[in-house]
Amino acid sequence: RETIFIATFSKIIAPALRLGYFYAHEKYLNSILSHRWDIGTSLLASAIVAEYLKDNLWRQIERQIEAIKLRRDILLESLEEYMSKYATWTKPDGGLFIWVKLNVDVDMNRLEKKASEYGVYFDSGWKFHYRMKKLKAFRLSYAHVPPDEIREGVKRISNAVKDILKT
Repeated sequence: RETIFIATFSKIIAPALRLGYFYAHEKYLNSILSHRWDIGTSLLASAIVAEYLKDNLWRQIERQIEAIKLRRDILLESLEEYMSKYATWTKPDGGLFIWVKLNVDVDMNRLEKKASEYGVYFDSGWKFHYRMKKLKAFRLSYAHVPPDEIREGVKRISNAVKDILKT
């Protein structure tokens, strides 16, 4: 198949690791390599990751999957507890995000601003759709948020929604 796959080690090894990899069909390989751009890949980091992957890749992936599932489940429980009056969502089978659709009339720009006043940041749905400036939805990431902060973050978003609905 004519596939190009690009990924990063930051999701499976360390959040700040700026090292990625790609797979490409042979047909595209030379073209991709001729356009590569590097602003300072660390040879030391590359060597450490390569050595680490030789013996630990699958064990690390399994640990990450368990940690991500735990954070996902805490986020889902928190949404149920604090946001079920205001929104709907679907339990993802994989990935690092939950898409939340509001069922109340809230201006998303105001909600983003109010949530940021509470110290919570999310991506509004319109950022993911070129025609939907008024989309009342947002995306929550659980990739790197510590489990003990997830519940509090959802509670703060709920408080932001309540504040806006009062005015």
